[in-house]
Amino acid sequence: MTIQQDSELADLRTRIRHSTAHVMADVVRQLYPNVKLAIGPPTDDGFYYDFLSDEPFRNEDLGK
Repeated sequence: MTIQQDSELADLRTRIRHSTAHVMADVVRQLYPNVKLAIGPPTDDGFYYDFLSDEPFRNEDLGK
């Protein structure tokens, strides 16, 4: 793999992770309309999103 291909792959991976964070945020807002979105950047390991909610998310909610 060339340096350019490696760079393009890293860029694609970052864009996919960024888009996935947005999809997750959209789903969370559908399930919890009152939730506030904070920040959701891609990371080296994937992505994360911070939410502000009046009630904590529960493990049972993951199956929705």
